[in-house]
This record gives sequence, structure tokens and C-alpha cells, in this order.
Amino acid sequence: MTKRKASFLTGTAAAKYQLPAEDHRLNHSGLWLPSSAAGANPLAVQSGVVWGPGNPGNVGVVAGGVNVNPFHAAIQGTRSGVQGVFEVTSDAVEFVAITAASSTTFRRGRLGVRIHDLANGGTKDEWTIEVLYGAAAATAGAAVLPAIPTDSTWFELRQFAVDNAGAITLTGTTPRTIGRGGILPVEATDAVAGAYVGQYRDHPTLGLQRWDGAAWKADGTKPIARFRRDAIHTIPNAAWTGIFFDVTEFALGAGWARNGTLITVPRSGYYRVFGGVSWQLAHANGRYHRIEVNGASVGIGRGSAQAAVDTGVEFGGIVPILAGQTVQLSCYQASGGPLNTSAFQFHAPTYLDLEWLRDVA
Repeated sequence: MTKRKASFLTGTAAAKYQLPAEDHRLNHSGLWLPSSAAGANPLAVQSGVVWGPGNPGNVGVVAGGVNVNPFHAAIQGTRSGVQGVFEVTSDAVEFVAITAASSTTFRRGRLGVRIHDLANGGTKDEWTIEVLYGAAAATAGAAVLPAIPTDSTWFELRQFAVDNAGAITLTGTTPRTIGRGGILPVEATDAVAGAYVGQYRDHPTLGLQRWDGAAWKADGTKPIARFRRDAIHTIPNAAWTGIFFDVTEFALGAGWARNGTLITVPRSGYYRVFGGVSWQLAHANGRYHRIEVNGASVGIGRGSAQAAVDTGVEFGGIVPILAGQTVQLSCYQASGGPLNTSAFQFHAPTYLDLEWLRDVA
């Protein structure tokens, strides 16, 4: 068990120029966690950990236990309604032993930081990296996690399972990370430069912006893409046919995929979907167009006029799409024989635009 003396100020309110220990614990060093919910604590902050450089694994399994890499944590106290955030720093790789209960049993456990606080019912001012074990069980499926301590503040780093041979499997989630600051709220007339590259601000009219070292720029991480058909595409008679896009004009945001007629979206959300089809020749009989998600029409489409001069159409709308689902622009025509779309260099393009707007509620 790794332990460190906590760097908490002590003192009493009667001592001149000294803060009571409780007041010191109301510091603002963590991220604010604002909430208007009834009973919410307006003094609470978001607990989280920043792992040291060069240690992306955070916690790694080694022989006989785990290595906990260097970290700095801001941990919200849980022993009192007015308790603030505790700052904890571990400046070296710490080995923590994890052992099997026996050669015939299995168990689960918690790995975390435990904060003891004299001002809130503790017996000392100290923080420790500890392992808590659940009861041993005859099978892995029967093993349960131990209870979280109530006599101190507990901040969980990882959960784990250990089998009868001592093999360790890390489970659960890595704690939230905290950075040098949250999103900065500003007034419309605010002209102050950012403090560091990557800082974000929330502007009342311009929305979310990122500081690039020289200027505030609109957040460009949302997915947006355009796909185009440059070659002639033959649409058979009386059959819905997907357009095979042969050019990705642009695809911003990782995860877009173009596979034949299908476009895979990278992120769940509401998308503005807009498409256009340019026909090589007009025809008196109808030509129809629609957007499909995972092979089903979503009610976004348009039919061409019956007039012989109509050679192009554009249409669009907003539709919810989940990450990994596919989008297709399909056409139908009833001329009695095949009809071709136009080649891009001679006419307006046949294309499909997709723009992510917001998360699915």
C-alpha cells in the first residue's frame, strides 16, 4: 500500500491569518461541476486524474500486481456536504500487489485512492493507493465487488478480477481526465486571447471556439462530407438503384467510409442530408430519388417533373443517423429502358452532402 502525508492546511479559526481546515478544503483547484438540480452541492467539483507523460496505459498489469503510473488527481471530498477538492500527486510508478484468495477460488476488487481527513471524521491526514477485495467465490461469475468505504473519500482508479492462479484482469473504466481548464464562458465583446493552444470558449453568438495560438477558431471537429459521382451511372428501368459515388470531395472528422453505394457515418446524431442527381437526358416518364438509411427510405426524396426538359433535381432534409449506419442516395426511373446520369465535366454533379448537426437526444 502506497501512502503519502496529505498537504492539507491545519489550524483553527481563532489563529490569526490561518484558515480553518474546513475552509481550506473549499479551494477551487478542480473543475466546477455546476448543477441546478434540487439538493445539488454548488461547491462540488469534478473528480478526475491527469496521468503523467509517457504513460498512456495508466494502470498496467505486471507479475504479482499492477503498476500505477504517475498522476495528479483532483478528488472531490464525499465525507461532508461542504467538503471541497483534495489535490493528490504521485510522482513515480507505484507497484501495488494483487493476489489470489486461494488456488481454488476467485475474487474481484477495487484499486483506488483513499483520502483520510482529520477534519471530517478521519484519524489522520493522509492519502493512500489501496486495494479492496471482495469475498472469495468458487467461480469467477459468483465473485462480487467489495463495498466502497464510508469512513473516508474513495476515488476509484480501476476495478479488477483475479482468478485462482493469480491472473489479473483489469475491468471498469479509467477515471475521467481533467485538463488545465474547462470551457471558458465569454461575453460577445470579449477580445482576450486564449491562455494555451487547445483551450475552448463558449461564445454567445459564435458558439464553441478553439484557441489555435493566434486566434479563436470555430470548432471544426464535427463530421461533414461530400461525395460525388463523376462518371456516367446507368440506372435500370423500374428498379431502385443506389448511386455509386466514385469521388470523396472531402470528409472531415475521422471514421467516414465509402463502400460502393453505401456511405458509413462516423458519429451518431442529427444530420443534414442533401443530394442532387443530374440526368443525361430528360424523359417524359417519371424519375424519382430518395435517401435511405440502412437500406430503408427515411422520407427524404423528390420526384422529377414529367416534362421532357427536366434533367436535374436537388433535395434534402434532416434525419437522425447512428454511428456505423449507412446512407445511400437511390434513384428510380420508368422510361422503359436504362437511363444514364450525366458525367460531371459536362453537367452539374450528382452528389451527396452529409453534415452532423447535433447529438441524438
